[in-house]
Amino acid sequence: MECKNIIKNWSFPYLETKEANEKISENMEKLKDELNSEEYLSPYMKDFEGIKIEEAQSIFDSIISNRKSLEDKAKVNVLIVTVAVSVILGLSNFLFTLQGNFTDHYAIKIPVAILFILSLINLISGSISALATLNAGETKEIYNMSPQDYKYFASLPNEEKRNKEMIYFYSRYSELNNIVNWKINNYISCSFKNIRNAIFYLGIIGIIFCIVFLVENDNTNNQLEQHLDAQLELLETIDQKLSILQNQSLTNKEDINFLIKKNSHLNDEISDLNEIIKAINN
Repeated sequence: MECKNIIKNWSFPYLETKEANEKISENMEKLKDELNSEEYLSPYMKDFEGIKIEEAQSIFDSIISNRKSLEDKAKVNVLIVTVAVSVILGLSNFLFTLQGNFTDHYAIKIPVAILFILSLINLISGSISALATLNAGETKEIYNMSPQDYKYFASLPNEEKRNKEMIYFYSRYSELNNIVNWKINNYISCSFKNIRNAIFYLGIIGIIFCIVFLVENDNTNNQLEQHLDAQLELLETIDQKLSILQNQSLTNKEDINFLIKKNSHLNDEISDLNEIIKAINN
């Protein structure tokens, strides 16, 4: 069961993040209800006891500054996801139009298509997680001193009491802002995990295509070698036939020369006979 949860959380981090942030929201609502009661101090707020007002304000300001840093990271993630989606769509259009072993075998094509879909799902999920930190709502709420708070401080009788209450409010708003930052950080972490998963799936696709192309090149080389061997055998056969024809041509030439010589000899004998006949007649 634990292994199943690990695989689920690794493959679909958005579900884990959503569950975690829902629990954080529930705890935050409980904290708000408890803060409505007088003199309530959470363990976090108790750490502000005994510090100066300047130090409390510095802690509060650092939390707000951290919020801005997280939002900047979220904007970068949105940009990365946008570019990655464009690259994946262009790459998928190129790869699925290739001819050869890839398109001929569904045993390769189907897993690659599934990996492309998983990669695209993770990028979309990462984009949603990053945008969740930028949208108006609970993650955009900043808890800070209000005009009513300052009126309340002004109504206090002395500076010591005023500083004590201001430290209390700083601790209160610091904890609430810190909780919101946790939620934002969870969304950004989820976005990074989604990008990581997308890159992992694309890496597997790249390995598959490298193997396919290597195998295809080996097959092509083997086919070329077979074709060259066949051509060489054909050339050897043609050469043998040409040799036979050449020998036959030489033999025929010798026969013709012999017949010519024989015919010349017969003509000489006929001429001699004609002269003998003429001599007899005379």
